[in-house]
Amino acid sequence: MKNLGLTLIALLIFACSDNDDSLTTDIPELEVTWWLVEQYADPGDGSGDFTGVDSEKTIQFLQNGIFRSNGRLCNLNTITGPNSSGKYVLNDTLTKFSFDNY
Repeated sequence: MKNLGLTLIALLIFACSDNDDSLTTDIPELEVTWWLVEQYADPGDGSGDFTGVDSEKTIQFLQNGIFRSNGRLCNLNTITGPNSSGKYVLNDTLTKFSFDNY
């Protein structure tokens, strides 16, 4: 039993690393303008499909965590104006939006 304890302690000592560098996580950078080119329509049973639309609606993501759109994003239409803006958080597990207009 004493040998088992010494073995475990030895494993812990050698298993520990002296590299205390902080973990670096690659957070994706996003700076792009998206245009609305398709819209999803579903009758509620999962059989919906994307349909091409003729729209000037855009959303622009800036590197400083701000997004801007030339239309309301919560309305499910292709109409532009009034403008919307807010903040976004983007990392490998979460995309979170907060709107200034709502």
